[in-house]
This record gives sequence, C-alpha cells and structure tokens, in this order.
Amino acid sequence: MDVYRMRETRTVEFARGLLAARDWRANMFPNLPLTDRCWAILLVLFAASADGTEVPVCDLMTYLADIPKSTILHNILRLVANGYVTRADHPLDGRLTLVILTEQGRDKVGMLLSRMMNMFTVRSG
Repeated sequence: MDVYRMRETRTVEFARGLLAARDWRANMFPNLPLTDRCWAILLVLFAASADGTEVPVCDLMTYLADIPKSTILHNILRLVANGYVTRADHPLDGRLTLVILTEQGRDKVGMLLSRMMNMFTVRSG
C-alpha cells in the first residue's frame, strides 16, 4: 500500500473515531441535546476545574467569542437544569456570576474524554 493510501486510511479511521465519539457524547448526556457549542462550554469548564480556576460568565463569553452570547446563556441554563453546572455569585465581585462544573458534570466529561483518548491512542499506536 502506498504512503498516500495509508494516510488516507488513517484519516478515514480518524473520521470514524470522531463519529463514534459524537455518539458516545450523545449517550453520555441522554437528557440533553449536546451540541458542539454546549460541549465547548463543558470543555472550558472541565479544563478550568482541573486548574481550580473559577469562570465568570463574561470570561466564558470572551473565550468562546465565536458563539453568540444568547446561545451561551441558553446552553448554561440547560446545563444547570440538567445538573451538569451550577451558577454562583462571585465572592468578591457581586457583578459577576460564576459557572461551575458539578461533580456529575466533571465525572461525565472526564469519562468521555478518557474514552476518546483511549480510542485514539489505540488506533494511532
């Protein structure tokens, strides 16, 4: 098999892996239509929680500037309603609202990311 064909095969396998990961994501969050925009919010909060960083809504909007503010707010409300994130007043600045990943949200995102990492490590190794 020539090099181009091998690369194309790996690319197709990678695409199939991404599709599988999308299905896993839907199964992991069955009560929530988890769009890519909603997933982006969860990823930002997951990374921030690992660092112990608190994320104000305004910082989330700045970081995800390509997503309309109304969409971010709508998705935060959906994530709160499903128990994956909470909102809290900033302890030092009452003008700010923090968005915090709950233990349930952290566990589910972490489980899904681990599964994805394992799949891509196995396929690429």
